[in-house]
Amino acid sequence: LAIDRQELVDALWHGYARVSVSPILSSVWAYDRSLVPWPYDPTEARRLLAKSGWADHDGDGVVDRQGVRFSFELMTNGGNQIRSDAAVMIQAQLAKIGVDVRVRSLDGNTLNQLNREHQFDATLTGWGVDTSLDLRYGFHSAEIDNGYNFGGYASPEVDRLIDEIHRQSDLAAARPLFVQLQRILHREQPYTFLWEPQRITAARADLRNVQSNALATFFHLDEWYFDPRGTGPR
Repeated sequence: LAIDRQELVDALWHGYARVSVSPILSSVWAYDRSLVPWPYDPTEARRLLAKSGWADHDGDGVVDRQGVRFSFELMTNGGNQIRSDAAVMIQAQLAKIGVDVRVRSLDGNTLNQLNREHQFDATLTGWGVDTSLDLRYGFHSAEIDNGYNFGGYASPEVDRLIDEIHRQSDLAAARPLFVQLQRILHREQPYTFLWEPQRITAARADLRNVQSNALATFFHLDEWYFDPRGTGPR
């Protein structure tokens, strides 16, 4: 509620991204289109913090509870400028509700190692999911120690749904399971999904048979050809 994801999209992607609510891309058949992003509502975020006992008792601008300040480190890979800028923006947004965020930039290999070892307070990273839509890597409890379930998320119902999806050979039968899975993740927020980038591909007018798609910009590049006359299939 305290992260303005639309501001991140507008400032960092200049409109060429959309706020994300799911580990499944919105262009994929299994995506649950009924999901609505959690709103940016710092007032409600402050209320929830206060309800849990977090208040600025010493007047230093950071909420605290029983003498402990709400302060944490947010890691990301410094080689990715958009993520580095996003981390700084999130730092400023959370400061508005009295949460102190310390941004730490690391190289990609070190970040990945610390993520897999669960050695972090919070981490900002990115995922790519292949067309199998195998979400086991990030959300199944069996992947906590050997996979990419960085946050150590464990839900018996999510485990069951992922295992059941793997047993399905029919897309129509798998889709309602994917919908249930996404709704649980949206409600429980083990990860806060920030944005889904949009890729723009352009080709000159005399380049023919261009078949760029969501998986590969240069799909079937060997079949592309120039037609200076401007004729032939686009």
